Formats: sequence, structure tokens, C-alpha cells
Amino acid sequence: MYKSTLKGSQTDQLKDNQPVIKATEIQDKSKKTRFKILLLGFVALVVLLKIGYPVIDSLLEPKPIPILTDTQKLDSLIGQIVEGKPLADGDWADLCELLARIKGININSCDSCHDYLTALVGGRHFKWMYEYMNKTENELRRGIKSIEKQIFDHQDKILNPEKHYPAWKTLDPRNRQNLIDKKWNQDIQRQLEQKRIL
Repeated sequence: MYKSTLKGSQTDQLKDNQPVIKATEIQDKSKKTRFKILLLGFVALVVLLKIGYPVIDSLLEPKPIPILTDTQKLDSLIGQIVEGKPLADGDWADLCELLARIKGININSCDSCHDYLTALVGGRHFKWMYEYMNKTENELRRGIKSIEKQIFDHQDKILNPEKHYPAWKTLDPRNRQNLIDKKWNQDIQRQLEQKRIL
């Protein structure tokens, strides 16, 4: 009788009563596995393209840039002023031009009219300006002189506070500093703005 000896894993397989797997069978299964993976990858790619193409296409599609009309631009600039947001110099020029074209309000020198335009469109000092709208030219001149006098008085308060407040030395030093650095300077700034409006 012919005896053959099994080595390695084949011996182990025979001990466990498992059939012996030949190397060709392993290679066949490896090829089948590769084919299944390749097929699965292809199916995934098709599904991804089917689902993803519209999304990618919409991302690559050019979006229209909204072009504002002159009225929308004017409303936007007025909205910024009313909210207290500062305008750039170019925006002030656009505002002057749009007011002239759309509303018929002609401004001679746009650079010197920022305070007037701000009040005119409903921003800072609107109510104050509204009170002066129906005044005569003579009343406006008196108003300007009154504002100039107030500005002079505030400047004098900063330079000579004891003259305006006899008890200046008894005030708390922080209060004195606040009056000089903030309060009176803010009053002067407000009065200058009101003068430019008139």
C-alpha cells in the first residue's frame, strides 16, 4: 500500500475531519472576493453619482448677484443712518446723489452736510430739526447765534470751570474730570452738529 504523509495545515485539517483545501481553491475564492469588492465599489460609485450629481451640480451652478435698485440703495443707506451705523465717504456721496435723483433734495456740498442728512432721513437730531423746519430765516439766524453762544460758554467752562461753578473745588475730582473730559465736550459736539443742520 502506498502511504502518504500530510504536512502542516493539511494534517491539522484531517485531524479535525475537515476537507483539505487546495491552493487553487484559495486562489479561486480570492478572485471571487476581489470581484465582489470591485462590483460593490462600482455599485457604490453609481449610487453616489446618482445621489451626489444634483448636489454637486447645484453647488457649481452660478448664483445670480442681486442688483439693488436706486430706491433700495437709498433705503439701505437711510436704514444704516437711522440705526446709528457710520457711513463711508463714498456712501455719503451716493446718499447725496440718490436723494437728488429720487427725492428731489439737492445738496450743494455733500461733505459739509452729513449732520443735516442724518437728521433729514430720521437719524440723530431729527426731532430737533423738525422743530426748526417751519421757522423763518430770521429765526434760524437767531438759533445759530444762540448755539454759537452755547458753544463759546462750554469752551469757557472747560478753560475756566471755577468761573462757572463757585463750588468747583468742593466737587469730587472724578466729577470735575468727567465734566471737563466728557460732558462739556459732548455738549460742544452736539451743538456743532445742530449748528451745521441749521
